[in-house]
Amino acid sequence: MQGEFHWGERVNDWIENYPNGKRKRIIAYPKEPFEKGVRPYVRKEWDEKGKEIYSK
Repeated sequence: MQGEFHWGERVNDWIENYPNGKRKRIIAYPKEPFEKGVRPYVRKEWDEKGKEIYSK
C-alpha cells in the first residue's frame, strides 16, 4: 500500500496493489486528519487481471 500520513493519520487516496504489481484498489480517506464523521471507503477495485470490478 502507498499513501500519505498527516499527524499519524491516513489522508487522501491510498493505493493497494496485488503481489504481481497490478492495482488492487483505491481507498479514499479524509482529506484532513481527525475529520469527525468521515469514514474511509473503497473508491475503485480491480481483479488480478486488471479488470475493474467496482467503482463508486
